[in-house]
Amino acid sequence: MTQFFTFLVFKSIMYFIYHEIKTFFHYLKYLFNFLSCVSLFKYLIYKKKDYRILRNKTQKEVLEKNNFFWRTSLDSKDKQDNILITSLIDVLDYGIGNALVGKMLSKILNKNSVALIRELHFKTEIFIRSFGIDKIYYVPEGNFFSRFKFLLKSIDLLKDIKTTDNLLNLKYQNIDVGIAAYDHHIRFTGIGSSDLINAKMVFFLSKALLVQNFSEKFFKLNSFTEVIQSEQQFLPSQIIFQNALINKCNVFARIGIGNQISIMKYDNFNDRYKDRNCFSKSLLDLVHKNFDKDKSKEVENYIIERFKGNPKFSVDHGIFEDKLNNFEKENSLFNNYTKIDLCKKFNWDINKPIVGIFASDMTDGVFKFDWKIFKDNWTGFLITMKTIKEIKNINWLIKAHPNDIKTKITTETERHVIDLSKEFKNIKLFPKNFGNSPLPKIISAAITMSGSVGYEYPSLGIPSIVCAGTIYAGNGFTHETQNIKDYKEILNNVDKLPPLSHDQISRAKSFVYTHYILSKNTSSFIPETTKNLISGGYEDVDFWKSLKIRIDNYNFEKDNFYKNFKIQLEKNDRHTINYNFLN
Repeated sequence: MTQFFTFLVFKSIMYFIYHEIKTFFHYLKYLFNFLSCVSLFKYLIYKKKDYRILRNKTQKEVLEKNNFFWRTSLDSKDKQDNILITSLIDVLDYGIGNALVGKMLSKILNKNSVALIRELHFKTEIFIRSFGIDKIYYVPEGNFFSRFKFLLKSIDLLKDIKTTDNLLNLKYQNIDVGIAAYDHHIRFTGIGSSDLINAKMVFFLSKALLVQNFSEKFFKLNSFTEVIQSEQQFLPSQIIFQNALINKCNVFARIGIGNQISIMKYDNFNDRYKDRNCFSKSLLDLVHKNFDKDKSKEVENYIIERFKGNPKFSVDHGIFEDKLNNFEKENSLFNNYTKIDLCKKFNWDINKPIVGIFASDMTDGVFKFDWKIFKDNWTGFLITMKTIKEIKNINWLIKAHPNDIKTKITTETERHVIDLSKEFKNIKLFPKNFGNSPLPKIISAAITMSGSVGYEYPSLGIPSIVCAGTIYAGNGFTHETQNIKDYKEILNNVDKLPPLSHDQISRAKSFVYTHYILSKNTSSFIPETTKNLISGGYEDVDFWKSLKIRIDNYNFEKDNFYKNFKIQLEKNDRHTINYNFLN
């Protein structure tokens, strides 16, 4: 046994003990929250976590109404086939979206539905049961002995592994447990990249093995053919998603937040790292074929508003209320600058081209690609910075990802660029008091690991360079680097990139149209909200009032999402789209 491994085992056991102490207090917090939200007396009577035990009268009334609606709308008697609705994150947005999609699928396919949630997520259970779901399965947290058993198992699997490069290749029962552990580590430590395995990775691997032990048996004992699951990253979601696919389930993954949604259907294990927004080439070709001037102007306006920071035109993740605050800040920024202004500010040579490097999110979506040339986004960023230090004929403008501050990542993009710019005068951080709007008229190319700028800028005629199998890869309007050598070469020649053709710009616009307009189907069941359903949604009074009204007035055949979802199933399409928009 090497000294490294001996020390790793010691630290892993110590971290396990530390986490067990945290788990004890987590259970106490759960008990406190449970007793704060429910009537213990009623729970002892009904022995079921449903709306009847709630203290909150408004929630209780709405969920009772919801329960009555779904039990009278769908007949579940004598149905043997079950659709599995997963709700693995204890937030309202995931709960209502997954439950709605699952119950609609149950209605269309005439099947019963059951649910899979995590232990201790009692709010999720109460909410899910209100959709007329009686059978609930639980992803186990395990007890002290089972958790310790899988810690020892993870140590055993890693006895010949030292680096994270090798960890990423680790499989257990044909499931990518190594990637799951590393991805979870990145997300929940805020450390964008690591070369050597550490105690937390060993611990996260043990959690992956515990989930895998459950999942392998769960899918073999139950003959599910349809699974509803929106989140496919991190633990336990990534392990359960892989098991669903390897057991030949059709997985229906919801896209979007609020009531503007679509569904991507997964039916192949090889697509387990394909992002939910990867539209089929046949759909994108069809949209491009029928793309007209009106749609082109609509896309141009969409992109312009996005660059202004308008929350109505922003990406799906995030909350409208937060985006509105950012939009107000954006409007106060300096948006009338030119290339001359930037060059004066940084003392740059006006005759040199300015190339924008847009850092990707360092902790989220790191493994949502069919292919990528870097181990993780932070590794890619560091190699990019190292490469451009030698390229003096370009002025490099670096923009950190907005989520760096939001998620408090440990690997700070801005600090790294600031330190670099002290020595290399042609490398500068994008000023915080400057807006985004003028950039398309200033930069000559946009570089990103996988971000949205890879299609935004091409839609305005600016070439983009990407380093992964992004949601827009393979559609002819980006420069896609296949390896690190190729990437460095294109960085050295970025000033020689040819202008985008009319067809390439049109294809980029077609993608934007498909992504942000065509695939957005409004559900009249889900309330509109500006509140944060991802962290405090259960306390959103307006949400419950709106849900009550919508249940009273809901009609399946008038629901835009339901109608298009049925068409998607009939056509066996990959995504739910607004089929009227194709006409």
